[in-house]
Amino acid sequence: MFEGIAKAGQPTRLNDFYIELLITEGDSGEVNKEHEVRLIEKASRKNAKEETPIKCEDIFKPLPGQDQPSRTIMMTGVAGIGKTVLTNKFTLDWAEGKANHDIHFIFPFTFRELNLLKGKEFSLVELLHHFFIEIKEAGICTFDQFQVVFILDGLDECRLPLDFQNNLIWTDVTESTSVDMLLTNLIRGDLLPSARIWITTRPAAANQIPAECVDMVTEPWPMDIKKAPELQLIAGAPNLLCESSNSQGKGTGGRNKPGRASSVDVDMSGQFTTAERRAAIGNLRQGKSPGHDNIHPEFVTHQSETTSAWLCSFFSSCFQRSKLPKTWRRAAVIALLKPGKTAEDPKAYRPISLLCVPFKILERMILSRIEPVVDPQLPREQAGFRRGRSTVDQVTLLTQDIEDSFQAKEKVGVVLLDLTAAYDTVWHRGLHLKLLRTIPDRHMVKFIMEMLSNRSFILRTSDGQRSRLRRLRNGVPQGSVLSPLLFNIYIHDLPETTSRQYGYADDLAIMLRRTTWSAVEQGLNQDMGILAAYLRKWRLQLSTGKTVSAAYHLCNREAKRELSVSVDNKRLEHQLAPKYLGVRLDRTLSYKRHLEEVRAKVTARVSLIRRLAGTTWGASARTLRISTQALVFSAAEYCAPVWSRSPHVKKRLEGDDVTKLATPRRRE
Repeated sequence: MFEGIAKAGQPTRLNDFYIELLITEGDSGEVNKEHEVRLIEKASRKNAKEETPIKCEDIFKPLPGQDQPSRTIMMTGVAGIGKTVLTNKFTLDWAEGKANHDIHFIFPFTFRELNLLKGKEFSLVELLHHFFIEIKEAGICTFDQFQVVFILDGLDECRLPLDFQNNLIWTDVTESTSVDMLLTNLIRGDLLPSARIWITTRPAAANQIPAECVDMVTEPWPMDIKKAPELQLIAGAPNLLCESSNSQGKGTGGRNKPGRASSVDVDMSGQFTTAERRAAIGNLRQGKSPGHDNIHPEFVTHQSETTSAWLCSFFSSCFQRSKLPKTWRRAAVIALLKPGKTAEDPKAYRPISLLCVPFKILERMILSRIEPVVDPQLPREQAGFRRGRSTVDQVTLLTQDIEDSFQAKEKVGVVLLDLTAAYDTVWHRGLHLKLLRTIPDRHMVKFIMEMLSNRSFILRTSDGQRSRLRRLRNGVPQGSVLSPLLFNIYIHDLPETTSRQYGYADDLAIMLRRTTWSAVEQGLNQDMGILAAYLRKWRLQLSTGKTVSAAYHLCNREAKRELSVSVDNKRLEHQLAPKYLGVRLDRTLSYKRHLEEVRAKVTARVSLIRRLAGTTWGASARTLRISTQALVFSAAEYCAPVWSRSPHVKKRLEGDDVTKLATPRRRE
């Protein structure tokens, strides 16, 4: 945006100069035709008691005493009072996830732009594709299933006839007609009746829209104008308030959380190089099972240079043409029974997806190109599968924040969110939109979506049986090296909350510290409502049965408080020591229960290894040492920087030498 007189190359962030305006409900039955000068004079004489104040973000929400929200809203106001800035603020707050999470798309139009299409014919879908190329590239051609807002700014500049009396009824969003016909039917509600319309205009031009087509008329005024003489001056000279224009072309209005722009120069659309191919093959893990094509990793690793060069050329051809062999789209899924589960329960199995090895190589080369560009745009709160980040880092951050609240004598509430089959329910069209916002190369985005489309799998059981071929319509592939990054992109625009967020892929947590428990509960309930609305919008399912809350306080009596946090009118379970990323976090962070579980796990694994240390048949000392390090020390030392800070743990470690316990010796 430009503030004051627009100067090329000197844009100002909207939030840096935005002055909050008071929106009041006007009379929808009659258009005010008074001269604008008289309207300006009335601004300072307006009786606050007669006004119905409306916040910008709540303009489509029902007013007190109303059961249904308004569909079509007309905002009338003098030139420069801030009508356009209000629509931009509404769009910006939605795009940043601060409000209106139930809205999927906002399409801002100006009548000045629409005037240029006079005499041309479009369908509603074609019109949207004409202005918003991302929607076209995402293949979105129907909007009945979405909540859509159309902003029609500057009706007073309209040069279209807007013939509401004589224009035919038009209901087909795919049928072409004049732009005038589309607009009149859209405003009347015959075309896409589920959409919401926001029209801005000067009062003198408002009569172009019949009163029966408008649900509510609103007017913007400077906030608290009676108590602020400087705002009365602004109201008397409105062009000084908001003479602004867009510094960039229209976008999709999609939400994009501000991130660090990437300065990495990566050639995304060129041919794959020998260095990329060697790096991808070098990262293949040997000894892994083959995919549907029965090609083992060792076969690719030890092939000749000529064969490798041909394979690299084949990868480049696939990439340039956006085509893949059908075999690469198939996966073999093996169901492994989880420890301690019964075989009769279908949910007791852990699926292992086996992908074709050549496809894994191609995925790694794609990952090497997009990761340097995408990673700087991801929020700092998300640490999942990112270089230099780990689960230990996230647990450390959360526990350190809780300990800081102990020092400040504050009360802490935490909610650990559980998403049902998060990777498997990623909505492809939604992912496509977010890829377009984060990856500058459109061909790369197209190829990634091609890699995700038309995928299928066959389930194999331990007794050799196979299921029929099943199609996958959503989700990112299990076992794919690309999937963690794609999922991070999909949820990188989580809305901002007053609670601090912590994320490791789909393991999400929020923490809020306040001086009273009631303030903690109120804040957590509000933030969970925001997050739940976001998850519904992007078709991710929050498991309210597994999402839990917890309370923390240095005083054990205070920490016994059971928090009342609800989502969709269902109260979340409150746990005294929930597990976050493998660590039990009891209410005073003493880690007593966590240490008990670690000791039990280590003892069981040491007993298993001791069985291998027989007198005549036992494993070698080297094998025992490697097994101990892999099975015992990994469990004993996990998150040690976190729980070893506790005074209770230090006492117990003085009596329990875990390293001694975890070092079995072969009997001579």
